[in-house]
Amino acid sequence: MEDITRLSATELLGLYRRRELSPVEATRAVLAQIDARNPATNAYCLVRGDQALAAARASERQVAPPGSLPDCWMACPPRSRTCC
Repeated sequence: MEDITRLSATELLGLYRRRELSPVEATRAVLAQIDARNPATNAYCLVRGDQALAAARASERQVAPPGSLPDCWMACPPRSRTCC
């Protein structure tokens, strides 16, 4: 599998639905990238990894079977689900 931090939301959703990747795994990968690169770039002043992982665990329980929701729906954060 390619670097999961470079996958699109649609690609991630497909992997989640096929149970080939979990939101927690994807979140951990992104947090690892931030940890590795942020000292040099100083792009983030606050990273709430615990909250991100809690949200990823919650989203694992919400991943619906294929066809039950539009692909973009689950890829969007809950507060912005007007994206479809």
